[in-house]
Amino acid sequence: MISLPPAQQLPLSAAQHEMWYGQQADPGNPVFTMGDFLELRGPLDTARLTAAWQGVLREAGTLRARFTEQDGEPRQELLPVEEFPVETVDLSHEERPREAADTFMRRDLLAPPDLTAGTLRSVLLRLGPEHVLFYIRVNHIVVDGFSRVLVYNRLAALYADPDAEGAFPDPRTLTDDEDTYAQSAKYRKEQAFWQSRFDPVPEPVSLSSRPGGQVRASLRCEAVLPAATVERLRTLAWDARVTWQTLLIAATGSYVQRAANVERALLTLAVPARATAASRAVPGMRANFVPHPVEVAPGRTVADFLRDSAGELRATLRHQNYRGDRIRRDLGFTGDAGRSLGPTVNVLESGFDYTFGECAGLLHNLSTGPVEDMQIIYLDSAESGYSVRLDANPERYTQEELELHQQRLFGWLTTLAEAGPDAVVDQLDVLLPGEREAIRQGWASTTVVDAYAGVVERVRAWAVERPDAIAVEHAGERVSYAELVSLASALSRRLVASGVGVGSRVAVLCEPGVPFVAGILGVLGAGAAWVPLDPGAPRARSAGLLDDSAPQVLYVGPGHEETAVELLDAAVHVPQVVVWDGVRDGGVLVEPVGHPEDLAYVIFTSGSTGRPKGAMVHRRGMVNHLLAKVSDLGMTAADTVVHNAPVTFDISVWQMLSPLIVGGRLIVVDRDTAADPQQLFGRVSTDGVTVLEVVPSLLRAAVDAWQAGTPRPSVGGLRALMVTGEALSADLALLWGELEPGIPLVNAYGPTECSDDVTHAFITPGTALETRTPIGFPVRNTRLYILDTHLRPVPPGTPGELYVAGTGVGRGYLDNPARTATTYLPDPHGAPGTRMYRTGDRVRQRADGQIEFLERLDHQIKIRGHRVELGEIETALRNLPGITDAATALHHGRLTAYLIGTTPTPSKPWPPTSPTT
Repeated sequence: MISLPPAQQLPLSAAQHEMWYGQQADPGNPVFTMGDFLELRGPLDTARLTAAWQGVLREAGTLRARFTEQDGEPRQELLPVEEFPVETVDLSHEERPREAADTFMRRDLLAPPDLTAGTLRSVLLRLGPEHVLFYIRVNHIVVDGFSRVLVYNRLAALYADPDAEGAFPDPRTLTDDEDTYAQSAKYRKEQAFWQSRFDPVPEPVSLSSRPGGQVRASLRCEAVLPAATVERLRTLAWDARVTWQTLLIAATGSYVQRAANVERALLTLAVPARATAASRAVPGMRANFVPHPVEVAPGRTVADFLRDSAGELRATLRHQNYRGDRIRRDLGFTGDAGRSLGPTVNVLESGFDYTFGECAGLLHNLSTGPVEDMQIIYLDSAESGYSVRLDANPERYTQEELELHQQRLFGWLTTLAEAGPDAVVDQLDVLLPGEREAIRQGWASTTVVDAYAGVVERVRAWAVERPDAIAVEHAGERVSYAELVSLASALSRRLVASGVGVGSRVAVLCEPGVPFVAGILGVLGAGAAWVPLDPGAPRARSAGLLDDSAPQVLYVGPGHEETAVELLDAAVHVPQVVVWDGVRDGGVLVEPVGHPEDLAYVIFTSGSTGRPKGAMVHRRGMVNHLLAKVSDLGMTAADTVVHNAPVTFDISVWQMLSPLIVGGRLIVVDRDTAADPQQLFGRVSTDGVTVLEVVPSLLRAAVDAWQAGTPRPSVGGLRALMVTGEALSADLALLWGELEPGIPLVNAYGPTECSDDVTHAFITPGTALETRTPIGFPVRNTRLYILDTHLRPVPPGTPGELYVAGTGVGRGYLDNPARTATTYLPDPHGAPGTRMYRTGDRVRQRADGQIEFLERLDHQIKIRGHRVELGEIETALRNLPGITDAATALHHGRLTAYLIGTTPTPSKPWPPTSPTT
């Protein structure tokens, strides 16, 4: 045996350096503590076991290490064996000895580590005459998982024979081997392999959307994969001619790919990184953590996928000695990126049963060290089946989420086993049966069947019931319901006389106010659809929209006659003109015409081609959205709503029409008031406003001003504050809740193409916000699908692309069948002939069922609620004199976006590294 003198100093391995700095960042953190115990049943000679353990400590000097720092460098020295005696704790007198032992070990694992004093502790916990637990606790800096088998094998050998051959090599073997490797051609080969392994650079993969915090503990979920499933999986591995370990790693990676909904999953493999036989014979800390890609290519069978994975795994393991921290640095991951680029997977083979004379010992692991994200360990230690353990960072997962992932993983393994080698992987369902049924029930839960009635008909009904009630107020002008429908009817007559009928389009050049509201009702009453134009927009843009929409009539509001002349001069398409005259219909009102499926309006949104897209919304979808606002907000004739949105913004539709269809009052404010938080919120008390909608950036400006000392207007009469158009940050929602706890925020989300909002989230002080604010539940008659790239529903909690189906889905883009076909897709989950709208938004479903917005999947951005695509900016800039290439146009596009108040995530470093003109 090797007998090392006291206080012998050893160099630290690269892995030990990593562990040292990790522990020093949080010295008292016990998360780096490893723990095992041997459960010993039968006649045990404890004195013999103690002597054998001391023999192990003499040979495996690293177990006796303590660590100090000199001149900023960590040092390791080996203390005498006598410094680490075996303790004995008798728990046999306890009512439940095993529970008492578990409590003892759990508490001991939480003890703050002291690397300067040595971290090894060994305790014999006596539970009964022939029942003993031999508990070992040590810091991860001392040994890795590979060393455990070496240590316990040697312990059993020395118990059987104190002079047994096979003593451990000198502990310097590990660092000597590491130094040799660093100077070798193998090192340079492995470095080149990892530097070219990933193209493009991968994104870290997690099954959680929460950011990882400081790891101080871990959650655990243990279960046994049934023996029948294990047998089928082993047969599958045999049929595919791959190893059992390959199958488990590949199957786990394919689960992660589906559960995270990514094209390529990244796993973190814990590998021994011991290149020589000598290094594989000595205990110590050498473990490495390397990223391992798993990807299921489209159309691959299970057998093909397993064989593909076998090749990838061989490549990873052949290059396992190159340190994981260097791989991450070479890939550009620095700072707090951590060692994990994906869930950690480890397959531990059998060999955990030991014999100590007539006493049988079964090894149990308590902790393997820090878990930054999730760790999945397969342990061949179950009497029936296969034991699987999931550990997770509690900052990223809850216990319920961890247990759900265990159930889904087992379900996926069972699905693969039952499907067999010839099944196509991407056709298999990762959802649990209960989840699949719950998702479909959720789709049906919003269905509301009611008789259709148009907007004009509903407003006229109120004119009969409450003719003198004020319908619209603006700039001192007040019109009753009777007066409003009379104005609208007179305009319908003029439009019909100008050739407008069902299916016609009327461009509306008018500021918000009575002429605009009456104009919209007049257009709808004539059976036509309106196309709003912004009177303040550049003439060239409005003229282009006039040409694209090709309306039969241009309706011109008061004060915009000259603007209309300029537009007609600039446009190719010249429609008839109807100018607002304020004349009321003195006779019988015009009978409104129009079918529920007829077009209601066309609103132009940003387009990546450089020309805006005209989103067409039908009347049934518009009315359904208006009724969703009415029902969800509980709107009645007692409500007063503010119209503060631009007329070319889709939210102007519900702001204007929803109060009118319930007999309420509409307050129209001018642009200056709409842009001024103090003036806008001031109207709440002066005008008795009960429902108000703002974009989050305006709300932020208001809250910031109030916190800075600006007097806060009274908003006591407000029942709901709606926010939309931009992502609502969690901190802003919390601030509003502190200022006005009795007024809920209603976070709304929806694309113009789907009749405006498709979700509502009511945010109160008791709402769980985490890092993001939910966008809520689907509104009436709306189905929201969160799908993967194969248009399959993803598991709840998994990110996916949001698709909208149901009544609100519009008719497509005006005169743009190609664009319509790529965005409005056949609905694979609905009735034949129905369509769904692809939003381009990445979302996930929260545990409470609400949807949470994560990010855009394209280059689209929102500026103060308006949708803008950088491609449109780029296309326009390319046409400018002096800009001849896409890179220059893209540079200017980014600069433009920056100057107008947003900072899109560029695909290349910003600012550009090379000058552009």
